[in-house]
Amino acid sequence: MYSLALADEGYNPLSAQQTSEQKIGLWKRRELHGAHAQMLSQEYIDCTLSNLWLRHGSLFPETEGFAVAIQDRVIATKVYRKRILQEHGIDDRCRRCREAPETIEHIIAGCSSLARVEYLKRHNDVAKINPSKNSPKIWFPGGGVPLLYISASPVLENDKAKIYWDRSIRTDLTIMANRPDVMMLDKKKKIAFLIDVAIPLNHNLRSTQAEKSISMWLWLKN
Repeated sequence: MYSLALADEGYNPLSAQQTSEQKIGLWKRRELHGAHAQMLSQEYIDCTLSNLWLRHGSLFPETEGFAVAIQDRVIATKVYRKRILQEHGIDDRCRRCREAPETIEHIIAGCSSLARVEYLKRHNDVAKINPSKNSPKIWFPGGGVPLLYISASPVLENDKAKIYWDRSIRTDLTIMANRPDVMMLDKKKKIAFLIDVAIPLNHNLRSTQAEKSISMWLWLKN
């Protein structure tokens, strides 16, 4: 009972009734676990879309819990074990590349050993949505960027559109950035959509968006 009394921080059913704003504020003040909440509050982040996967309920509970653990930074990386859990004798270098500290950010987007296969596969999986191998559906919803269903074929075509997957575009002038992930041609409207996929770390979102949407494809667009 003495130990329980020492651990008591004044919590009781009445004091635990905090508003959602208070709970979020407390979450953001956490130096480690609050990093994700702080990122969601940035003006260039769509909080609703970023959390939509939690409302869909399409993942296994174990997968969803693992993803939330990554967001809360409680995955047992070597850096976490050494600096947070205070385990002795831990070499915090990445177990794959052995070049940098093994943090969540390093594993997600900074490991040279994973870049050759895993990062490339992730990039292509995001760019490709394939509900039907034999009859890919291609259509244009009203306004905005077209919804794509792309198979492994480098060229897909129907009476409405034509899709090029990971192919260089011939231009009159020499342009270095001439190979977007997807180019989609609207045959009726005679409009071309250039789509390039990027999966950056949170703190690189703005710079990556500027690079992909403005500087990188500006010459090809014109």
